[in-house]
Amino acid sequence: MNSKDNKNWEELFAFSDDNERTEHEADMLSLKIALEVKKLLDDKGITKKELAEMTGTSAAYITQVLRGDKRINMLFLAKTMKALGIGIEISFNNAIESDRELLDEVFGLNPFNILPGTQNFAGESFCAYAATGGAKK
Repeated sequence: MNSKDNKNWEELFAFSDDNERTEHEADMLSLKIALEVKKLLDDKGITKKELAEMTGTSAAYITQVLRGDKRINMLFLAKTMKALGIGIEISFNNAIESDRELLDEVFGLNPFNILPGTQNFAGESFCAYAATGGAKK
């Protein structure tokens, strides 16, 4: 990785103020939870439509949450836990490293293949870089 790539990667986590950083952290937390829910659905062979029926919400909302377009709210999380018969284990760690791993897993982002000036798949500005490898165009 050259210094230009490293600078672009660091810019991804540069925020103009504390509010912007907090919004980013909320997005990352929601994405982490959504990714775990998606894995559980895949493991259990449950469709988004079936989860929607089990939780009393719409399939469109489930899709938006799992794509990262909407943040998960606690009521939906509680309903999902009950519907899937699961609990939650919470741990705290280095947020920046954890965010990098999450972005790489969800969006195919990593410090070796980011391009400046593009948007994430949801078209949101919290992530101003998109992956070149494996990204849908």
